[in-house]
Amino acid sequence: MSFGLCIVGCGQFTDLFMSNIKSIPEGVDLFFASLSIDLSKKFCDKYGGVGYFGDTESAAKDPRVNAMYFITPHDVHLENVALAARFKKDILLEKPIARNLDEGQQIAEIVRNSDVKCMIAENNRFNPTILKAKQLISSGVIGDMRILHINWVNREIEFFKEWTWRNSLEKCGGGRFIDGGIHCVDLLVNMIGLPSTVFALSSISSIPELEGEDSITLLCKNSSGVIGLINYCDASPTGNRKTSAKIQGTTGELKFKLGDPNFVISRLDEDEVIYSNPEQGITETFEEFLKCSREGKKVEMDCEQGLNDLAIVMAAYESSKTSTAVNMEYSF
Repeated sequence: MSFGLCIVGCGQFTDLFMSNIKSIPEGVDLFFASLSIDLSKKFCDKYGGVGYFGDTESAAKDPRVNAMYFITPHDVHLENVALAARFKKDILLEKPIARNLDEGQQIAEIVRNSDVKCMIAENNRFNPTILKAKQLISSGVIGDMRILHINWVNREIEFFKEWTWRNSLEKCGGGRFIDGGIHCVDLLVNMIGLPSTVFALSSISSIPELEGEDSITLLCKNSSGVIGLINYCDASPTGNRKTSAKIQGTTGELKFKLGDPNFVISRLDEDEVIYSNPEQGITETFEEFLKCSREGKKVEMDCEQGLNDLAIVMAAYESSKTSTAVNMEYSF
């Protein structure tokens, strides 16, 4: 029996997503939907879909569609989830779960009260490089973990010169940290767990067309005293993208770059290089959702996990406004 997945939103990231999918599993039929039926048809033809729609509700009502992947602006996540749940479609929802915690909790409530599954499309949770790093740390190669330092420096200045929903505080829910930086937040949570205290500062903006922040530095600590540091910047003055993580332990240090298959384990008298999988986790996220929706696997990256990530982003925003640390509470 075929399984119909409708991808809602036909833009730049949908192209990126489809370019990362090596093959569509047998029995999976792809549909495409957007507010432009011509654009939906274009994507359907381009990626071998079996149908297309000019609005979201038509896709949700179609009995051929079993699940919906929403690659849409943050301000329509709530209404999209409500629509999909009403027609009993499983949901893959692009991060962040919502623009704010209130909307995120409404989404979680809708999912709880509906016989549907909802997974947040956070590829770092399924990124082979990050999973390998966790495995190495658990094996004791660097002793007890002490400090995690995530460095994400990129140049997106030209991208925001043309106004889109990502430029808008209202539509996006924030600046670059809620949209791109939340990937770093999930990496941090995945490595050291939920922080108990969060402090953050945002820098002077270098992207005048962007209503929110383009850079933020977050410092946090978990209940065991492990420190986490995120340096996130989308306004690099150079074109060089730097995405790396460094984990310092009591007996060694583990370093890796996202998308790079090599791990470097440094100790007092030696460096050791370990090879892993260079994938970004996009294919793995897609495959994980299909297992959850088609085979009944429990959703790991569920609404609660999405709310936890969003709570840390919101705490960073609050801290950067007040220049004070925020004590975290997670009660979702």
